[in-house]
Amino acid sequence: MVITSKLHIVQFPITSLLPTISTVVTVKLDDTNYLIWHFQMKILLEIHGILGFVDGSRKCPSRFNAYSDLEGVENDDHQVWKMHDQTLMQLLFATLSSTVISYVIRCVSSHDIWVQLKDQFSIITKA
Repeated sequence: MVITSKLHIVQFPITSLLPTISTVVTVKLDDTNYLIWHFQMKILLEIHGILGFVDGSRKCPSRFNAYSDLEGVENDDHQVWKMHDQTLMQLLFATLSSTVISYVIRCVSSHDIWVQLKDQFSIITKA
């Protein structure tokens, strides 16, 4: 069972951003504005202490607790991390144009989205 206090630690900054994301990030990412979008998103995520999810420094905990007597019981920390990450994915999607969403449709984490977008737009930015 996931403890509510664990959810609140990171969930609140993410969920509090969802209703206001369009006023905080002034552009929706499209094929022409990656550097502006990235700059705004990185600052926003740093301010709220959630950049680690997208940059990969806040790793997903192991799905199962190796020290548990109960086989097959998921680690609470893993469940909480996944909930935070899924909410962060929703936040990222809210800042993408429909064209760009098609680039990340198969991504399974916010880090996957971040890396896919970086890879996609590094080619365009260098050109």
